[in-house]
Amino acid sequence: DSHRALLRSAVALLLLLLHPIKCADAFTIAPLIDPQFYHAIPNTITYPTAFIAAFRTGAAVSVINQPRMPSIDSSAGSAVLRLPSGTRVRLFYPAANCTETSTSATEGSQMAPYCTNGRQTSDGMAAMVGFGLLGLSFLLGHLADASSGCIQNAPMIDSANSKSNNTPPLLIYSHGYGGNMDMATYFFRTMASKGMIVAAIEHTDGTASSTVLEDGSERR
Repeated sequence: DSHRALLRSAVALLLLLLHPIKCADAFTIAPLIDPQFYHAIPNTITYPTAFIAAFRTGAAVSVINQPRMPSIDSSAGSAVLRLPSGTRVRLFYPAANCTETSTSATEGSQMAPYCTNGRQTSDGMAAMVGFGLLGLSFLLGHLADASSGCIQNAPMIDSANSKSNNTPPLLIYSHGYGGNMDMATYFFRTMASKGMIVAAIEHTDGTASSTVLEDGSERR
């Protein structure tokens, strides 16, 4: 009964990953890891269940410490604006550092999230590629909890007092079908750390994977 032993191990591990606190109580999962419990389960159920449990477990393990934030030499800020047309724009820009302000730019500051609207944004991306219909939205769920590495609403560097003494160049990013203003966050952060201002537009015409309109409703 090697396949039943495999299923038993996979289910136990899956439960511990999904509900680590609840499953800490041995009595909670004891019936599910009892060998006698699996003798009545036919193979037509055993193998698919084992595969799903193993896939879910592997997916959970594969996104540990992901996404990996690249290192940058100077601080970057991030802010979300709304144009008169109702379109949202996410700005990435070189942030003032501790030598240009009275306090440190990072001390006591809040870091902007990778996804502006958290799980709503990541679920929108998952739905666009069909993960939602397959119940696989969790594959992009780790992006909802990730940090952008940008200081939220940080003061912008004063170009007049910067080393280059030049106005920062502006890069306007317009996503394609199924995109959004958050998809290239780490790339835009890197560009901002080099002295560039990036304006990532999120369209409201239905081409974005997910956006929030002026009335607070979501549009996909």
